[in-house]
Amino acid sequence: MSGSNFTGIRLRIVEPMMFRGPGEFDPSSRGLQSSAKSLLLPSPSTISGLLATIILHERPVSLKDAQTDDWVKEYLNILGGDFSLRGVFLFANGKEYLEDRINNKLITLENAKRKCEAIYNVLKYKNNVAERFEKVKEEIGKMKGIGTFNERVGIGLETRTALGKKAKEGYIYVANFVDYSSPENKIVKVDIHVDVSGEIFKTLILKGDIRLGGEGRIAKIYQTDVTMLDILIDKLWNKTSEYSGNIAIYVTSPMLFKTSKSLEELKKQITKQIQENCNEVTNLKTYGQTEPLGTGYSLHRGLRKPIYTAIKPGSIIFAELNKCNLKELYSKGLGEVGREIGYGSVIPIPLE
Repeated sequence: MSGSNFTGIRLRIVEPMMFRGPGEFDPSSRGLQSSAKSLLLPSPSTISGLLATIILHERPVSLKDAQTDDWVKEYLNILGGDFSLRGVFLFANGKEYLEDRINNKLITLENAKRKCEAIYNVLKYKNNVAERFEKVKEEIGKMKGIGTFNERVGIGLETRTALGKKAKEGYIYVANFVDYSSPENKIVKVDIHVDVSGEIFKTLILKGDIRLGGEGRIAKIYQTDVTMLDILIDKLWNKTSEYSGNIAIYVTSPMLFKTSKSLEELKKQITKQIQENCNEVTNLKTYGQTEPLGTGYSLHRGLRKPIYTAIKPGSIIFAELNKCNLKELYSKGLGEVGREIGYGSVIPIPLE
């Protein structure tokens, strides 16, 4: 799908947010399950689900017709078969932030480029690589980011009566909200941003207050002509989309693969997908981490969605490309599952 069809959708954040990650949470239990911690950014499926909910309110669709055993197709049956989402990003005070889940912080687009360049320079050496990596890790760790966690204690309440409220016995839990403001970061405007494309967004008007994430958090949704793709073309790609040379592909959302794949199998699959947008791909290397990742719960089936091997945001794929269309690489993303709804979003960063 051509990136020129993208439009920007933003969610103005006005308070600490709860974007709960995978895992069990039960306020009536004890131990780890009685604590919920937010992710730094909502998952792509959270944003896709939000957009699907808005569409269902605006243009009712039969949920029975939308149901399928393919959890990604369930979204597309509502959002449209031509739907595509790239993200999730954070825009704050004129800067673009990407998730670095390896170091558990949000870093600016400029620092993401610096990280890619620093690691690439280490990979060129054959001697003392481990020692050089330690120095680079220390440098990356010092990069300033935003996003702190705000701990709050909650309780469960019985049904309200004329006499007031009554707490449920044993229902106490801890919730760690993500907060994008702090005394060091005097942030005035914070927007969660995604690029979306699809026929339905040519006529659908998105504006107003919406609920986002857990614990009844509120955000304001609006559309913008400014897209992350526009910013990349202007800031990183020298106002062109064709590129030949060494490149770093920064992973910005979990890149999903079916489990039981070796590293070499993953690299072959990634190489093949990159080649869809390039004449030639050689010397592919990877830096980062993987983790098992659940994709949520299906209410209509009463079952958990599948667990996948996920390449974490903040990981980097290095390669040498010949005549590669960076716009298409950004627009399509990488990964085996969920690319249409935002998983496997990547930022191609040319290395000069």
